[in-house]
Amino acid sequence: MAEREIQQQNPKELPVPFGNFTSKESWDIYFSSRGGDDFSEWYADWPQLETLLTTHLLFPLSVLANPPPTPPQPAVKAADLNILVPACGDSRLSEHLYDSGFTSITNVDYSKAVISTMLRRNVEARPRMKWRVMDITSMQFPGETFDAVIDKGGWDVLMDPGFGQIHPNLYITKVKELLKVGGKYICFALGESKLLGLLFQKFRFGWKMNLYAVDQEPSSSNLDQQTFMVVAEKDGSTLIYQITPIVDFSNYHGNQARALLEALRRESAFRFLYNGSADDLFYPLEDIWVQGNLSELQPGRRLQLTLGDYGISRLMYKGILLDAQQDSGYFSNQFLVLIIPKVRTLEWVMSSEEGQWVFVREFKVARLLMILLEPRHSYFPMEDIQSDLSPLVKKLAPGHCYVGATSGFNGPIAVDDVIFEKIDDALSRHFQYKDLIIRRLIIRGSVLAEAVLTSKKGKQKIYDSHSSGYRASADMEVCHNYLDSLHHNGIISGLMLISLHLKRSTSSGKMIKTVVIGLGAGLLPMFMKNCLPFCQIEVAALICPTKCFLVEPFLLQAKKWLSKDGLYIVHLVTCYSGVRLPLYSSFKKVFRNVFTLQLQDDANEVIFALNSESPVTEDQLSRACNELATSLKLGNYDWGQRVIDASELIKPVT
Repeated sequence: MAEREIQQQNPKELPVPFGNFTSKESWDIYFSSRGGDDFSEWYADWPQLETLLTTHLLFPLSVLANPPPTPPQPAVKAADLNILVPACGDSRLSEHLYDSGFTSITNVDYSKAVISTMLRRNVEARPRMKWRVMDITSMQFPGETFDAVIDKGGWDVLMDPGFGQIHPNLYITKVKELLKVGGKYICFALGESKLLGLLFQKFRFGWKMNLYAVDQEPSSSNLDQQTFMVVAEKDGSTLIYQITPIVDFSNYHGNQARALLEALRRESAFRFLYNGSADDLFYPLEDIWVQGNLSELQPGRRLQLTLGDYGISRLMYKGILLDAQQDSGYFSNQFLVLIIPKVRTLEWVMSSEEGQWVFVREFKVARLLMILLEPRHSYFPMEDIQSDLSPLVKKLAPGHCYVGATSGFNGPIAVDDVIFEKIDDALSRHFQYKDLIIRRLIIRGSVLAEAVLTSKKGKQKIYDSHSSGYRASADMEVCHNYLDSLHHNGIISGLMLISLHLKRSTSSGKMIKTVVIGLGAGLLPMFMKNCLPFCQIEVAALICPTKCFLVEPFLLQAKKWLSKDGLYIVHLVTCYSGVRLPLYSSFKKVFRNVFTLQLQDDANEVIFALNSESPVTEDQLSRACNELATSLKLGNYDWGQRVIDASELIKPVT
């Protein structure tokens, strides 16, 4: 029985409007209010499903497409099939399957109430049946575990606008991962064109797909709410197959049938257009894994793929992955990512397969990933693109080449080297060459810190179309004389500005004792050691949550630790503007002089608290800015301009 029919026949059957089906609490209330013998059947009952469903569980689509005159024996026993039923609810579908011989069934729902009820109802009569409380978008099972995933209404619910785009994408990606080669995703859904049209797109590469109309109950006269069954069979390739509709659309009328037929025609046209044009195809990452284990290097492998998806990343990207040819010799780099601006994607060395292999040889890299930017990417800063790509490309790093570890406090930690062709003006002033290798520290999938690699002899030489040389990252080291991040430059500007005005340490020869709490990648203390000789530096690893450093008891203790005219500096990261005023108030209760540096984005800010009872005015800060600028320019520090720019933005908190 269709979900909308339930609402029409019994308004109390579902406790909330369809738009609230995203609420786990609503489902718990609904299932808790029902008796142990109650059940809900969306779309169709067992008599309408039995033959169609069990046949497709027991036989591959190739057999069903051309059935022999004599019915064949099933290739597998029903009891041997490992079946997953996501979003099971209190439907009796699994019970009927179990009683028909399909006894290895795992049922999943994120409502603890319904799982508890169903477990009690079946624990004795159906002891092999499993029940798990899980979110179907993040099911915790090993890959290629199941022979079939039977979805009776789950896809339709996930397509509710309240879930957004990320949940359907995560769900289908997980389904593909969990199915064995030859396994089937069987989805019962209303024939709404948008829902099924998106489902067609998700199973394009390496999936055979049939579409069936489910027989309605004899008493049903609601022809506008036809239920369909989609069967997608995992082929283990990246071929594109046409969808086979086992439906006579002439028997169905109304907007639902017309819209679905149009969606099917559009998808068929797409598949026909690209079938046989493999050279131009870019495969989704979730489908490309059938080409082999991408965590292992496969000599000579070249793959065209797409990275990202709506709801998972801000943008989508095209990429080309190349594993070095056999007998390529010593690798200077194990994994490099090359981001190609749109203006260069048409160059021969970028666009042709032969030219791409030139890059692999010149870089002496075991695996090269080329990201081909498109016009739509030009509207975003390069640092946003890098941050967006980071969790996507790390999945493609060879397992033994990606330097990584796991921290009990921070979770997954990794380091990789990435080549960037397009660099900002500040970098180009400091490093006089076109391309850079950036070493990144990645924690929990986010880039925590980036550092430029330079030659151990002092210069970095990067391949370009006019040179034949390339300095590999194996011969390079992190440059500790340059800070790329705005907040690091802001910290240095405040430290130098206020110290210059209040202590005159650079002229008196006094050392400023400095403690850096939170080592991160170590870039800030190493820069201070190399470039600020008047700082005596100690570093402490961060072992408690950052908010501990912002509460009044800690601020009072920090003030005790500081010498007269000492400085407490905090890098604040928050997206909530309402946090700042109470925080300023806490600082002002403890410190008379509090300053702030608002960085370019709204989330980052540096706060300076001075342990001095003498007020510091804006005029005094302005004069100190001028002195700082003069001092840095006379010293000819090539990193000085960014510090000068930041110092001019420091303002007292009033």
